[in-house]
Amino acid sequence: MDVKILSPAIAAKIAAGEVIERPASVVKELVENAIDANANSINVEIKNGGLESIRVSDNGSGINPSDIKTVFERFATSKISSYEDIETISTLGFRGEALPSIASVSEVTLLSRLKNAEVGHFIEINKSQLIKSGNIGLPEGTNIIVNNLFKDFPGRLKFLKSPRSETSRINNLMYRYAIGYPKVKFNLSIDGRISFNTNGNGKLQEAITSIYGINIAEGMINIFQKSYKIEDSITITGLVSNPAITRSNRTYITLFVNGRWVNNRIMGLAIEQAYRGFVPYGRFPIAVLNLQLPYEDVDVNVHPAKTEVRFHKEQQIFGLIHSIVSDSLSNLSPIPNPPDKTIFGSKNQFNQLWKSSSFTDQHVKPEFNQLIESGQALNQNLIEPEYSIRKTLPILRPLGQIKNTYIVAEGPESLYLIDQHAAHERITFEKVIDNLINNISSSQLLLEAKPFVVTSSQEEILISQSQLLESYGFHIEIFGNRRYLIRAVPSLIGHKDPIDTIINILDLIIDGGGFEDWREKFAYSIACHSAIRAGKVLNEDEIKGLLLELEKCAQPYTCPHGRPTTIQITSNQLERAFKRK
Repeated sequence: MDVKILSPAIAAKIAAGEVIERPASVVKELVENAIDANANSINVEIKNGGLESIRVSDNGSGINPSDIKTVFERFATSKISSYEDIETISTLGFRGEALPSIASVSEVTLLSRLKNAEVGHFIEINKSQLIKSGNIGLPEGTNIIVNNLFKDFPGRLKFLKSPRSETSRINNLMYRYAIGYPKVKFNLSIDGRISFNTNGNGKLQEAITSIYGINIAEGMINIFQKSYKIEDSITITGLVSNPAITRSNRTYITLFVNGRWVNNRIMGLAIEQAYRGFVPYGRFPIAVLNLQLPYEDVDVNVHPAKTEVRFHKEQQIFGLIHSIVSDSLSNLSPIPNPPDKTIFGSKNQFNQLWKSSSFTDQHVKPEFNQLIESGQALNQNLIEPEYSIRKTLPILRPLGQIKNTYIVAEGPESLYLIDQHAAHERITFEKVIDNLINNISSSQLLLEAKPFVVTSSQEEILISQSQLLESYGFHIEIFGNRRYLIRAVPSLIGHKDPIDTIINILDLIIDGGGFEDWREKFAYSIACHSAIRAGKVLNEDEIKGLLLELEKCAQPYTCPHGRPTTIQITSNQLERAFKRK
């Protein structure tokens, strides 16, 4: 198909505004172009975080010699030609802005050869200026080399992270496409070293093995072991993790719509809701979900980055994904039925409310919010908790547990409710910080070294903060390409799974949690992972021990993140609630 310049009217309709923000933006656009060209092998090579050099080569259909120069013109595209085409976009790229945007801030060389053509062609562009072009011998497909990105644009450079951080972004981006396109052979090389590669045999589980490791891949559940089709118009395929395999953030949920990698809160929320009752609060699954639906039922022209989409039938999409994932999980381990009544009324009333209401852009039903607020208001009218301004807790007498989550204790003239997880987080956090200040490193050697695989973001932390990890009690060795051995963990971790421990701690650190200081990030991550979980039954001695430790804390009233550990209800409040005053 010939490449042509879009008319100003069509260009305006697209509302284009493509901006190449960082090296990962370049890689994304070039990889998507290769996929659109039906390539089944894509190689990406980067140097110095992509700032020095990015090379993307593919074995796709190639570019017509007559179009070699035209592709660097703004709004030059072979993928749409009329306004009606925008409503049914089937390709990943369509705006015709990527290559001219890249060429305006770098030095670009494009080499391409059509299938069955005798010779290839090349062109060199520097800051949008043609340097030279001509014929060249090369394999079928397209090679694009981007050198010195933002070299003459210091305003762009100052907003970028370190080369290691930019490399991590590219790594994570390539993970997404390798998972989304298991039939394509991907290879990523960083500074001359192979980061990962996939075999392109079409098996999603093997692609996940290449990225997350064999242990994760073996714990993935194929959705119904086949495609799930609804009325022959929507197809949902993918893998979701066994509920025993969770992570501390949502970054392991990868979503595709008609082959396009997207960030869509509705799809993500449907998956998270399906896991309720299977995983603890604050934990998230690993998931790869591919949604295929008619092109006219989804709007991909929402944002220049093209990672946001809107569905015309949001409620239906949410319900389908939720049902499919829930059914797949229930086949493993059925969960008990929810209670007949909640603060929202009966189950039927709640279900009717959900079905009869549209899912808003804010992803929260207004009626649902109102019910939650009214329920909270009802409870607050009975007892309004007051937070003590004391610096230390008084001596408390434990009375028991509520829902295996909150400890009930009696103090001077007051009743205390203690969140056992938040309280234990505070205790462990202060112990970790105190050990670090006093140069106390308490490690627990493992009987056998445990191998594990990390993502590029996790590897960045392992390398850059290796000494700090050592000071906390971790003993970790490099074992290969993104593979490590863990030989010891901090004694505070106890008998928890060491691989699960280090992976979750690294993820928590990547999230940041609002801590600026690396020491506090590590301390909080260790505390959060090793703390007693909500739902754990504690015996009388364990409750007494927890309260004694909390009383010794310098700041016992909040967890390290600022969430309250304790609610105090005074005798006066109780008497007012029971109408004794």
